[in-house]
Amino acid sequence: MNVENIVHIADDADDLGILKDAEQLESVLPRIARRLFAMEPDDVSYELPAAQLKVCNFLLNGQSTVSELAEEMRISASAATQLADRMEKNGLINRSGETNDRRVRLLTLTDRSRDIMEARRNIRRARAVAALSGFSATQRQAVLTSLFSLLDATSRAAEAPHEAPDEMYSHETGSIKTRCDIVDSK
Repeated sequence: MNVENIVHIADDADDLGILKDAEQLESVLPRIARRLFAMEPDDVSYELPAAQLKVCNFLLNGQSTVSELAEEMRISASAATQLADRMEKNGLINRSGETNDRRVRLLTLTDRSRDIMEARRNIRRARAVAALSGFSATQRQAVLTSLFSLLDATSRAAEAPHEAPDEMYSHETGSIKTRCDIVDSK
């Protein structure tokens, strides 16, 4: 998306509202995630590096090959192999050769890592329950419906460029520039 596209989007008052809404969404979602999912020092998963947590979370859905893990994590196969080696050494995953191809090894969680992830998930669920307890059933349904709609919309957004032009942002205010700001700066 180039500056001309941003200027075109900002021509319409509704679209200017979308830009402002996007700015608020970008600000609020990480804060919600931190409040619901930040690990405390007494959390059993606190000592695990983020990459290992991501692997454990992925393997909760079932066994995987190193290639599938690499694809999921968007890392090279050699990096995924090194990560799996460390996790196996630390007793977090098992490797088994239960496929028709003896070169392919399947990764699974150990009982220990499954217990860690279950405890982590219970803590996160408890925080979500506490947060949602102040809402009526109708409000909770509206929040969840909106979040699932947003999740669906992210598939379209994933096709858009990940980096917006620097000219789109005001470094002084930290906010999105309006059409007038962009045109005046030329």
